[in-house]
Order: sequence, then structure tokens, then C-alpha cells
Amino acid sequence: MPSADEMLGVAASRAAELAAPGLSPRPRRAVAVLACMDTRIDLFAMLGLERGDAHIIRNAGGLVTDDAIRSLSISQRLLGTTEIVVVMHDGCGLHGASEDSFAQALAADGILPSWRLGAFEDVESTLRHSLQRLRASLELPSRGQIRGFVFNPETGKVTRIGTFPQPTTHAAAAPWSTRSCTAFSCSLPPAANCGPASCTASTKTPAASSSWPKTTVPTRRWRGCSPGARFAKPTSPWCMARSRGRRALSRRPSAATPCGERA
Repeated sequence: MPSADEMLGVAASRAAELAAPGLSPRPRRAVAVLACMDTRIDLFAMLGLERGDAHIIRNAGGLVTDDAIRSLSISQRLLGTTEIVVVMHDGCGLHGASEDSFAQALAADGILPSWRLGAFEDVESTLRHSLQRLRASLELPSRGQIRGFVFNPETGKVTRIGTFPQPTTHAAAAPWSTRSCTAFSCSLPPAANCGPASCTASTKTPAASSSWPKTTVPTRRWRGCSPGARFAKPTSPWCMARSRGRRALSRRPSAATPCGERA
């Protein structure tokens, strides 16, 4: 019997147990949890949660992607949560994975997606950058209570991870905001960022003394940040071009022209 059919049968036999009459969709503890989809992570047991306590958002790696921010924004703006917990873990499948190999496998099937694998080399560093991005996301009205944990599936230990201090200058900004780049999910780990650590002049960049990211999306065309503009990931074996809604392979630029730089 297929797993889905078996699951449906179990659900039917437990209808009374599964029913939640009168339970509000607004989390009792006003918290949203973003975590990796790894099968070894039991968030309810780990965090002492019960049904109705929290919103649970899971993806590969527990990464702060654009869609994760979408869900968190809905959680806060429509359903009243005020706190965010991000859970990553040791032994993640994305730890040490190859962006290039994954992209090549997709390309071999004729697929050139706008998203990226999200491979990383250091789980703690990646989590710190994820927390930093959440604290800088204006989509989230409540950014004062954001915490990050790393779970060790072998020992069961959960470690709280701190965050980088908020950057005080534009040059210290990292990673590049995905709000200005539709080509890749630039919130992914530092090694995979497609944006420069500091920007060249543009019409909407903040002054050197201002805090990042108190800025709007650059109005000039950036490589990979607007339809019709060529973009590239220097570590990838190719570049892609978007024109009239189509995607095609294009030439690879020099390493001196990283994705995110002005076309």
C-alpha cells in the first residue's frame, strides 16, 4: 500500500483525536519556529510545544529563504506572533553539498531554477547570517525576539547561537538582500552570496554613516537583479541570461564581475 493511502487510513481512524474544535489559529505562545525538515528533529518534544502553541515552518536546511520570510511575515502580520526561533542542526544534508553539481544535474534535465540549493560549510556561521537577515527584514514588524539553536541529533544537545552585531556601515553589510535580486536566493550562506559585501554607487544606496539595510531597492539595473539583465554566479560553470521571459545559457563573466554588480 502506498504511504499516502496508509496515512489517510490512520487519519480516518483518529478523526476524534485530531479534531481541534475552538482552537484558535493564532499561536498561544505567539512564536513561529523555522527549522530544517530533517526527520530526526522532533520540534514538539525538543521545544516543549503542544498543538496550538506555535507556527512551524520547515524547509531544507532551516534556511531563511524568501518563502520563509513570506510565511513569517504572514505569521506576524495576520496571526499575531512576535517571536521567531530558527533551528538548524549538525549533520545536515546541505552541509558540504555542492552547488555546482546540483545545478549541473538540474541543467542536464533542462531546468534552470531561480532558487539555489543553499549548501553551506559552517552551520553556526550560516545560522548567524540567517538571524541577521531576519533582524533586517522589514517584512517582519516584530524583530526584537529572534533566537537561533543548533541541534545535535547524536547527543540530543541544543546549543543557542549568538548573532553578529548589526553593521554600522554600508561596507560591512552581508549578505545582499534578495529584495534586489530575483536571480538567486542571496540570503543563503556567505560563501554562496551573489551580492557584493559593499556596493558601488547607485541611486538608492545609504550614506556611509547610515545603518544597513535602511535602504530601498537600487533603481539601477544590477547584474542578476532585473528582468533582461545578465547575471552570474562566479562559482558556477555557467551564467544565465533572462530575456523576454526565457532563460538561456550565456557566457561566464570574469571573476572580477560577481553576481550583484551593475550591468
